[in-house]
Amino acid sequence: MAAGKATILVIDGVIRQCIETCQGGVFVPPGDDRKLAETIRELAGSPEKLSEMGANARRYLMENLERTMMMEKTRALLLSLRKP
Repeated sequence: MAAGKATILVIDGVIRQCIETCQGGVFVPPGDDRKLAETIRELAGSPEKLSEMGANARRYLMENLERTMMMEKTRALLLSLRKP
């Protein structure tokens, strides 16, 4: 995501939600080699789509998961929890 590249994800979990939310790539069920090959061929033939997915992923990362921002949010949370 940070590199601005589309992702073909074969692991289900939280990152799948991120990729699907931002339209930064596609999910292929683990072990479905045929679907994986089809997806790679399809995307290889669509450079515009790949570029758009990559840009979506990078934008989502910077707006929602950028490290400095996440540290500040965590800091603010911790400060709000401390006893007066």
